[in-house]
Amino acid sequence: MLVDENIRDFIRSVASSSPTPGGGSVAALCGALSGSLTAMVCNLTIGRDKYDDVRPEMERTLEDSSKLVERLTQLVDEDAQAYASVVAALRLPKGTDEEKGKRLEAMQNGLRRAIAVPVEVMELSLEAIRLAYLVVRKGNEGALSDSGSGAMLAFAALHAASMNVKINLKEIQDQEFKNEVAEKLGEMEEEAELLRSEVLTEVNLKM
Repeated sequence: MLVDENIRDFIRSVASSSPTPGGGSVAALCGALSGSLTAMVCNLTIGRDKYDDVRPEMERTLEDSSKLVERLTQLVDEDAQAYASVVAALRLPKGTDEEKGKRLEAMQNGLRRAIAVPVEVMELSLEAIRLAYLVVRKGNEGALSDSGSGAMLAFAALHAASMNVKINLKEIQDQEFKNEVAEKLGEMEEEAELLRSEVLTEVNLKM
């Protein structure tokens, strides 16, 4: 599994001529790192007398961010597996009309899977931005740069995943499905941009 590689090996894998791991896996990893930074700030806040009033909130945020990290880490591999299903469909025979029909169906199913994974990465990354924004506002101010970095990493993860959705979405034949996904992406991107602006404002005020 990709997530079991050491950091150097993973970086080499990304840099290789193999299409996986690619941008989708890297987006998931970026989101996981965002959650890890938020968890770190929570741990640096919990137990400090100065932050006793936000301890319950930090404890909940720590739990939520830890769950995000776990799921996003799994998605590093799931993105590569989803892409493999598209490649497998492309390699199916297409000599007869029947074969062409089966190949087309397999490709559409593979593309839907290759869309579903980065959509989930986007959803989790958006939640990661929300959690990061919370610790920017209420967490240990000595770790403010870490809180802000967590938010920016999640923002990057969301947009990287969005690009992976869009490149596959254009090959989908179901127009209703395409419209639904495109609308969902727009809503997530809009909220992410608003949160990014709020995070930067808050960080700059406290720096």
